[in-house]
Amino acid sequence: MKALDALLIAIRLLYIEKSIEKHNSSNSVELVNNIIELLSTEKRPLSGNRQDIINNLKAYVKTFVDTYDKDVYEPNLIKQSLLLILENKDLINELIDDLTRESSLEDKQKRILRLRSILNNFYGEDKLKKLLNRLQFEINNKRNSIGDINKFRLNALADLETVSLGNAEKDVNVVTEIDLSDIKESSEIIHELQNEANSGLLLKTGFQALNAVLDGGVRRGELITITSQQHKYKSGLVRSLFMQTMMHNTPELKDINKKPLMVFISFEDNARLVLKFMFEYLMSCDGKTTTINDISSDVAASYIRTRLEEKGWNVKLLVVNPSGWGYKDIFNKIEEYESNGYEVFGLGLDYLSLVPKIGCVSNGATGADTRDLFRRVGNYGRAKDIYIMTPHQSSTAVKMLLRNDVRDDEVVKEVYGKGYFADSGQLDQEQDVGILGHICKKDDGYYLTLAVDKHRGFVIDFEKAFFNYKFPKSGLPIPGDVDGEDKAVKDLNNTESDSMDIF
Repeated sequence: MKALDALLIAIRLLYIEKSIEKHNSSNSVELVNNIIELLSTEKRPLSGNRQDIINNLKAYVKTFVDTYDKDVYEPNLIKQSLLLILENKDLINELIDDLTRESSLEDKQKRILRLRSILNNFYGEDKLKKLLNRLQFEINNKRNSIGDINKFRLNALADLETVSLGNAEKDVNVVTEIDLSDIKESSEIIHELQNEANSGLLLKTGFQALNAVLDGGVRRGELITITSQQHKYKSGLVRSLFMQTMMHNTPELKDINKKPLMVFISFEDNARLVLKFMFEYLMSCDGKTTTINDISSDVAASYIRTRLEEKGWNVKLLVVNPSGWGYKDIFNKIEEYESNGYEVFGLGLDYLSLVPKIGCVSNGATGADTRDLFRRVGNYGRAKDIYIMTPHQSSTAVKMLLRNDVRDDEVVKEVYGKGYFADSGQLDQEQDVGILGHICKKDDGYYLTLAVDKHRGFVIDFEKAFFNYKFPKSGLPIPGDVDGEDKAVKDLNNTESDSMDIF
């Protein structure tokens, strides 16, 4: 598009917006300013007379911007001003006819969106060209100064994400849009809610007490965080719940031509440690005390596959160096699986907070980039109907509570609902389900104390919110109890060592 066309479109856009400003049309002053600045810095090969026309027209459009909040745009004055700048009278008459033609409010609003899209494309294309030229120059001429190529790539991807191209009438961040006047559309959503358990959206966990407080289990599309101090079974619980959703649920596909998939990505431990936990957890659930060192590698691998895939699931385990991945790489991996015929149900991320915050918004507030990272990943999961589960560290303030004589078995009650998160105290605003954990020692052994302090969309029953599970004396992970006797302990002050023994 030529500079002349862009400036005339800017006049159309501001004029139409001004004519309906009382109807809350958000103005495009900043966009037009960006166009003027772009044309002022851009070196286009123009003849002297042509350059004078563009310069004068830029100055005139600038008056539109400067007087937007003050003057009423008058078509006759616009015509007289343009006759002093442009040589083409037919072009001017066409513009004035377009500005003065009768049209409905709805039609004007549609034209505003269309004109904004054209200018955004013009502006975005120029930004894209400059960005690509800069990246090419740096990679070809400044490779030694770049250093870490993975960091350079992540920064490049973040920069590319800021370039807006294409028709923006559909916002990719809008997960669902429902016209409530359409009874059929809203009825389908309500029916889906009523039949969550049978629709595959609801996945029960292996813990009866957790299912009770979560109104049945975890749901596809939820962002679930497990928060506690270091070495307090955060990753263990995430891995346990991840496996439980496969062990206790048969996949219900939205697309019967797809294959159901669960994905676990570890940014912290190597594959050996993850597989060791998986094997020993599954053994615990089967009432066995066998460790991975007591059995051949082939048998162990076959056992893990059989137990996790017996209801029809497929499982992918990735171990990733977090310094080389951003949140977009997580999304790209999911898209890759989908393109290969999978429907992803759940995603375990151990830990999400280890992913670089490149491309995330940091508005100056402490932890804003961490919160934005969780928001972006959570929104992606909601849009895709993928539950995403991750451990997260509690803040150092919890250590202070322990130093100030708060008992181990009272920690989760003390921090309940108070936002004791590392990196961002407002992380609870981004999670759909928040689970708090801590480990305490009693006379008869060690217990995992748990509490659900966030459940978006459901009112938490505080009588059910706090519960405890005992670690087996064998040192193996805590098995589920969903298929047998409820093993949750409500009151740790009245435990009986024999009856609380899991094996």
